[in-house]
Amino acid sequence: SYCFFFAKTLKYAYINRARYNCIFSTSSRLGTGVLGYVISLITKSPLNLDIRDVFSDNLRSLKFFNSFIGQILIKVFRIIEKQIISHARWVNFVSPGFLNYRHIKRLNKNINLYTNGIDEIFIKNRNNTFNLREYKNKKTSIIITYAGNLGLGQGLEMIVLPLASYFKNKIFIQLIGDGSSVNLIKKGIRNNGIKNIILIPPIDRSKLIDYYNKSDMFLLQLNNTSAFKKVLPSKIFDYGSFDKPILAGVKGVANSFIKKNLPHACLFEPGDVNPPIKYIESIIKNGLPSINNDDFVKKYSRSNIMDRMLQSIILNNIIED
Repeated sequence: SYCFFFAKTLKYAYINRARYNCIFSTSSRLGTGVLGYVISLITKSPLNLDIRDVFSDNLRSLKFFNSFIGQILIKVFRIIEKQIISHARWVNFVSPGFLNYRHIKRLNKNINLYTNGIDEIFIKNRNNTFNLREYKNKKTSIIITYAGNLGLGQGLEMIVLPLASYFKNKIFIQLIGDGSSVNLIKKGIRNNGIKNIILIPPIDRSKLIDYYNKSDMFLLQLNNTSAFKKVLPSKIFDYGSFDKPILAGVKGVANSFIKKNLPHACLFEPGDVNPPIKYIESIIKNGLPSINNDDFVKKYSRSNIMDRMLQSIILNNIIED
């Protein structure tokens, strides 16, 4: 499907090459960055590049790429990444962690840092009236929600299964999404007789906001790999738009960002269930904390970030021309 997309886009770009003033490529996948680079060359237009993931480092978490051939392929991909970034007139990284990659550091490139942000749909629909229920001696369960990829990169089975078994009907965990770990979670639910976890297939964002508003707490986890220490997941911004506690099993850049911007979050080592247990027990005993994330929402509104980013792109291209 990517080859088809590449060929059709390239054909369209070549036919209309005289119409372009600049090229903008947002590269969550290396192939999109390569496509932007090639189109920039054939149209002789400056490339503006937004990097949302570093492909070569992500490959290191896959077993094959620890082999001799895998290491050679990683070096090839790094050369490609360096070439694309070197060619670009304007570059943005979505996470400051990407600045630490040696093959990018050596370029001495002027790189912008415009992070992910909170979409308008979350800002408009966030429920500001937060119900401070107390759970001591109550029949109601604390509703904990995770939404996103349920894959090996998250390792959610290491957290949700022991949490659900420990608290039983005191908490209710809903996992919204799909991925390679779904069967592991289903097996764990079945083997342990767990009744307080529900798996919900991916849903559109208007329905997702309803789930968020009815939740008491959010869950986030990334496995302890080097690539994940450098990323800043967009899920942090979605969760942070609500005035609710967050259980966050993350390290590196994401950990530092949450600590600075969302101080009420419970930070823990990926896979370590003890801090979340203590945090939830304190809520059962004392009730949910009063949280106000208005400043966070204002600072990281995606429309505000995009306005600043657009001005930077325009100014950079005008000055160079």
